[in-house]
Amino acid sequence: DPTLPFRLGENTAVILSPKSADSTATNPVGTGPYKLEGWQKGTAVTLSKWDGFRDAGSIKIRRAHFNESETVASVFRRSRQAFLPYLPDLHSFEEDKAYFRNIVFRDCNVWVADDEQQEIVGFCAFEQLWIEHLYLLPGYTGRGVGRELLAKAQDEYEHLQLWVFQANVDAIAFYERRGFVRIRETDGNACQERMPDAL
Repeated sequence: DPTLPFRLGENTAVILSPKSADSTATNPVGTGPYKLEGWQKGTAVTLSKWDGFRDAGSIKIRRAHFNESETVASVFRRSRQAFLPYLPDLHSFEEDKAYFRNIVFRDCNVWVADDEQQEIVGFCAFEQLWIEHLYLLPGYTGRGVGRELLAKAQDEYEHLQLWVFQANVDAIAFYERRGFVRIRETDGNACQERMPDAL
């Protein structure tokens, strides 16, 4: 969360363990995705990424079941809202559910990532030559989950291609790190969103 330093500066924002609540004024303890590296009272708080948060090893990659199409549609919608807020919202959730149920789950191999509570937190839908969808929920990027999902498609097909919005620079960097090469860009007139994209 890029606003974390601001939130920590508010007198209403605290991140603490219930075990440390009584002593937090003199001995603060960070929780969540960050760990406390240093604290100078009234001056500075130094945090670092905590690699133990949402242990990537606890994520399980498996083939999706047809009856999970609605959950996958929800991940798709929530991920796009979080990471692609500039896209127009062209379809209702009911339309998304029908699209995943009647088209994506019919035409594609769909693999999902389950967290430690067996909740679906990401998915990849692919078919011969094409990655159709690869989406993760907020909080699960940068942890190797997307890489593992993409590997399922790459294990199945030697040659794959995909479309990505040009504004989605994080996704472009992700794919380029995995050997994908941009071969052309368009003004987006051929896609529903009418946003510049790249193949």
